[in-house]
Amino acid sequence: MTSQPNLPEAELLTAIDAWRARVAHDRMAPAVRYFDQTISVAGLDEMSDALASWLQDRAVGLGDRVGVQMQNIPAFVMALLAVWKAGGSVVLLNPMYHGRELRELLENSAPVGVICGDDLTSHVQTASTDSSVSWIVSASAGDYQSRFDRRVFANFHRHAPAVDGDLRELIARNSGRVPRHVELGPNDIALFSYTSGTTGPPKGATNTHGNVMAVATTFALWSNVESGDVVFALAPLFHITGAVINAVLGLVHDTTLVLAGRFNPEVTLTAFAENRVTYTICSITVFNSLMTVNDRSAQWLSSAKFLYSGGAPIAPATVERFEHEYGLYVHNAYGLTETTSGVVAVPAGHRAPIDLASGTLSIGKALPGVSIQIVRPNGDPVDLGEEGELTISGPQVIPGLLE
Repeated sequence: MTSQPNLPEAELLTAIDAWRARVAHDRMAPAVRYFDQTISVAGLDEMSDALASWLQDRAVGLGDRVGVQMQNIPAFVMALLAVWKAGGSVVLLNPMYHGRELRELLENSAPVGVICGDDLTSHVQTASTDSSVSWIVSASAGDYQSRFDRRVFANFHRHAPAVDGDLRELIARNSGRVPRHVELGPNDIALFSYTSGTTGPPKGATNTHGNVMAVATTFALWSNVESGDVVFALAPLFHITGAVINAVLGLVHDTTLVLAGRFNPEVTLTAFAENRVTYTICSITVFNSLMTVNDRSAQWLSSAKFLYSGGAPIAPATVERFEHEYGLYVHNAYGLTETTSGVVAVPAGHRAPIDLASGTLSIGKALPGVSIQIVRPNGDPVDLGEEGELTISGPQVIPGLLE
């Protein structure tokens, strides 16, 4: 096991700076595992270099936006690194968005191109007609693995590549190339991520590299992620939690990032056991799904140190049942798209108190560098036990929203 290199403070780093520091530290370490195959740090760096070079050939540069619409597959991680190496910003697009929903996001974010799953190509082509999108590249969920687990790939078939090419073929054709260096700073936008739209149309958050690194580093510290750990990307990578405290956290630390495509409870348990997963964060619905598996036991998750959940209130009975079935306590966490994911969480190894008024578990404590306050409508702090509005400030909070 190798130790994580000493890196500058989070606010002085971009995600790509942190990745390059990791590459310099240990090129041969495993970076990504996807079913039966492993991609090393060096391999992932070279493949993202090749893709970044192609992007620059397509005039992607500083501040340009590239949409990424895929499930949790290696191509997603390659696209993240490649777009940042080219100097651009990634627009996270939900694969379930088609037609008008997708069109509205493309009009709002104005990406120059889209990298999508090959099963989504026709939807992207239709939604991007007469838009800012000038090219579309597709990627297959079948790439970078050879197991073809029938629980995931039973109905799998390769679709025709997008009009501008297949991602794996583009990487092969540009193998060995290194993109021109583009200087990014903490105030440059790393991600454009969209809110869920539960209270109105989805809004595009401008998550800077400083925001992303502040969360990826503090949450790793808070949840006790260490050198040699294995991070399971169970949250969707197109969601801010999956992108930042699954993918980026797993990439910029001396850890291995496990991917398993779209969530399947049985496949998830297999991946936990095979890869000796130590950490993940996902929605409580995922943990609920794991409790429906017939062959459930603590043995499947025996390697895990700490589990985290966010996105919805958690009833104590849910956590108690999961702990009874799998032997692990689920730690609560809270964050927003506008705070670049988790900023409040239960410390690793601690148990959350129960809020008597709602009967749900506490969301925890503020992470390092986060300032929280509960205030009245006039902005004055509430008294102990009084309800109010939660206000958050810190390096994790975005500078604004896309208009």
